[in-house]
Amino acid sequence: MWFHLQLLWFGDPSYLQLMWFQNCLVCSLKRLCLQFATPILASLTLPVYGELAIAWSKTPLGAKQRAWSRAALLFARPPQVPAKWLAEQERMAQLPGFLEATLSMLRSQVYVLGQQNVVLESLAQVQMPTLVVWGINDLVLPNTQAQNAVSRLQQGHLTLIPACGHLPQVERPELFTEALNKFLSECL
Repeated sequence: MWFHLQLLWFGDPSYLQLMWFQNCLVCSLKRLCLQFATPILASLTLPVYGELAIAWSKTPLGAKQRAWSRAALLFARPPQVPAKWLAEQERMAQLPGFLEATLSMLRSQVYVLGQQNVVLESLAQVQMPTLVVWGINDLVLPNTQAQNAVSRLQQGHLTLIPACGHLPQVERPELFTEALNKFLSECL
């Protein structure tokens, strides 16, 4: 239950389900600790450019290119991305309103020069044990940001997953589960 309560404290309801499936607090911390913006993501916040990317991504070929581009950005080993993940990315790109909502969320968090609101100082207020699981090869948010965040938590625990990008629960589920089980057995 504390994961859920922590998630509500950090996040907003529109982000709740996505974060719940991506290890609650971990994604919330990533969202809060971003201090710079990956140029690929930041460019989408420019007027017109994001809308052009959406128009292209709604086509079957564009949806496929978007899925593989996301794989290259989010995974340390793009050729080993699960086929189901790629298929789901293509499917979602063609859902009405999905890409527009994604762009709106991105623009509310990031602009060309970086994150709009960095709240690292607030992490010291978190009193419960907190696990941060991070891919060593994360191209979106470098693991130095995870280390910075954990150093500010009262009871922060960091697990760095080798040969892993931004989505450890997808790319290295066995190591992610092992880290989570170890944390829960030690902290509960």
